[in-house]
Amino acid sequence: MKEEDYIKKWLDSSLSDEEKRLFAQPKKFEVDVSMSEALSRFRAAEYDVDKEYDFFRDKKPNSKKSPANRSFIWLKIAAIFIMVLGFVAYITSSFYSSDVDLLATKMELSLPDDTKVILNAESKLSYDEDSWSEKRQAILEGEVFFFVTKGSRFDIVSQSGKVSVLGTSFNVKDREGFFEVKCYEGLVKVEVDGEEFLLTAQQAYRMVDSRGQKTAFYEKTRPSWTKGASSFEKEPYIQVIQELERQYGVSISYQNINTQRSFSGKFTHSDLTLALESITKPLNIGFEVSGKEVRLASDFKQN
Repeated sequence: MKEEDYIKKWLDSSLSDEEKRLFAQPKKFEVDVSMSEALSRFRAAEYDVDKEYDFFRDKKPNSKKSPANRSFIWLKIAAIFIMVLGFVAYITSSFYSSDVDLLATKMELSLPDDTKVILNAESKLSYDEDSWSEKRQAILEGEVFFFVTKGSRFDIVSQSGKVSVLGTSFNVKDREGFFEVKCYEGLVKVEVDGEEFLLTAQQAYRMVDSRGQKTAFYEKTRPSWTKGASSFEKEPYIQVIQELERQYGVSISYQNINTQRSFSGKFTHSDLTLALESITKPLNIGFEVSGKEVRLASDFKQN
């Protein structure tokens, strides 16, 4: 039997006792793979023997190695597979979760149907990959922009409501005390507390502290946060403060400030001082910065 066939059967756990004995004899190749490589290539949903064989085969060196070295290599491989099995036990059926520690980080991903999603900072998206072909449904925490591939119904479920589409682009934001859906193209249905709202392009549904309404907006193609700036249209000031915290990984304290007052404007994601000026000067608020700590107050001298 060729060495390639031995490896394939070994990966598939189908070697007979005699084949195992022959397989243990000195070979003219070496398999060397690091833990990081093995884990980075691992997918919980499937296991392709031929693909893994090709990966091991490509690692074959040109020079011969001693039997002792080969034994050590196979022990390394065995340890790697044990660790991978432990990793399998840890993984859930969720496709992806962005950790809340990923401050000021945006991620672009593709779902199984080629739907494109962009996750804002401190956001999380998950779904069941095994049932995706039958039911396109994702669970959302935070803020995500979707380019949904046309097909069967696509549902986004969050703590505040449910959004359903067939094929469109839209943005869903569900933060503490604030829920908003913006339709950029196509038709979107929003379900909140037993009520349904249909949105067409440039229409939005916004709910602040359990009070919801349909509104209009004027961004044409995608939200500004996907292009390096956060914008706000008559939103509570506390939402502006919290978004700046997420984008820059800072902690903001404040005093003598009405955080429920309405704010319209935007701030950049590339310059903290400029961002703070953008959200404080229009309201006659001053600020102080010390490392990752920011303090806002109406009695500070303007910077």
